Amino acid sequence: MQRAEWENLGAFYQPESEGGFAKPAFFIAPDGTRAEKPVYVIFDDPAYDSMLGEYVFEASKPRINGIGEQLKGLDIGDSVEIEGEIFEVTGPGQSDGTGTITVFLSRLPNATLRY
Repeated sequence: MQRAEWENLGAFYQPESEGGFAKPAFFIAPDGTRAEKPVYVIFDDPAYDSMLGEYVFEASKPRINGIGEQLKGLDIGDSVEIEGEIFEVTGPGQSDGTGTITVFLSRLPNATLRY
């Protein structure tokens, strides 16, 4: 039996350039080396208020949501680059039972990209 379109996680996590919602995220190794291929995730930065065009620091942490198989290797202290900014993983991924995982992040303001 063929799966319904809404059950196809690969279709849901398509890049924005292909009509999807996802942004590329690159895992960064402890030595600063960036992965060559991205993992596509939904990035949510609730601290950014698009109406004001600035950051509101009372809001919750930034987070990514993605396909569990692709994010399951992330651990506390790992780094991820999203839209040219580096974030640190602050907790283990939380599965929602649908095959996706939410990973909470912390902004690394003084981090520099080494590639």
